[in-house]
Amino acid sequence: MMVPTTAQQETMTPEEIGANKGQAYAMFGAWISKHHPSTAYPLVKSFIAALREEKHHPSVGVVGICWGGWAAVFLTHEGEDTRVDAAVSIHPGGLTVPDDFVQVAKPLLFQVGDLDDLIPATEIPKVEEVLKGKEGCEVKVYEGQVHGFAARGDYSVEKERKAKELCAQNVLFTNSLLIVDSRVLGQVYEIVGCDRILAGEDLIRNM
Repeated sequence: MMVPTTAQQETMTPEEIGANKGQAYAMFGAWISKHHPSTAYPLVKSFIAALREEKHHPSVGVVGICWGGWAAVFLTHEGEDTRVDAAVSIHPGGLTVPDDFVQVAKPLLFQVGDLDDLIPATEIPKVEEVLKGKEGCEVKVYEGQVHGFAARGDYSVEKERKAKELCAQNVLFTNSLLIVDSRVLGQVYEIVGCDRILAGEDLIRNM
């Protein structure tokens, strides 16, 4: 797994956020203006392009969480010069529904909670309708889960733990995507913003 360095030395621990949420939210406005998709996407694409140039990376997949979710979707768009072979977008931000899903042309697993405030439940059917019939595309909706559940959910709460584990398992084991699909074998990469996701057994164990 590799991570493009679109953001460095800019994270806050859960303890820091819990101690001063006001400061965390105040920082977010300045952070997002600095890392707007119009600025960050060229960096992400150059990262993917560099991987494509290496012979031992014949196939590339991405997992985008929260801020990175929009990039995962964009990288599946038809005509994108640095497209990936498959992508997973988990409770993304920065997307326009349904417009940003219309051009999806590669396998995409879209995972979101039904209480997500960035993509409300009323918008999810629009995503499902657009992706319906597109090869390898699937929408997973998690009941009672808010934005950020896959990264920030409380592991001590059974409902949240189960949602996080299922989300992780879907990343790893969804047959329609490159994770286990013999048609598309290669490296899996993540694009992250404020949140973080791990890979393999560590993903399930630590989430």
